[in-house]
Amino acid sequence: PMPVHPRVVEHFPGIWQIVGAQRSAHSYLVRGSRRAVRIDCGLPTAFDYLAGCLADIGLAPADLDLVLLTHEHVDHAGAAPRLAAHCPVAAHRLAANKLALRDEFTMMNRAFATDLDAFEIDVLLEEGCRINAGGITLHLLLTPGHCSGSVCVYEPARRILFSADTIMANGIL
Repeated sequence: PMPVHPRVVEHFPGIWQIVGAQRSAHSYLVRGSRRAVRIDCGLPTAFDYLAGCLADIGLAPADLDLVLLTHEHVDHAGAAPRLAAHCPVAAHRLAANKLALRDEFTMMNRAFATDLDAFEIDVLLEEGCRINAGGITLHLLLTPGHCSGSVCVYEPARRILFSADTIMANGIL
């Protein structure tokens, strides 16, 4: 893959990995012909970094059509409150419920020495949901284990699995 910038890598046409910084998880941008979908969004403190990564691709937070959270941990969902000012935020209904409860055990704020601002999930997702970005269709797979509302996102045409913390470089959680 050709790096757009060391912090942003386009792995497939229209699909970029945004390398995590400041202990944030990696996130992804899927840009089809009709929609730009952000998969995960890192820690609250990473918003400016993430906005800069979008700028590297030629986008601003206001250009996003949807933020899809793979689960409720703060290193994946932390910047969602700031992104929610620009576009809807979606999560599986189990993750959305935990985010609404703002439970420390669930969100892991202390483990990352941060706190997640209150916000609401706009779109509740279920197993089998499909998001059509225009030429790129994302299929939602419920993959409980890491946490009960954890999902993976599968793009069948390119056989891409966005696994979040369900499958990682050092093994399976």
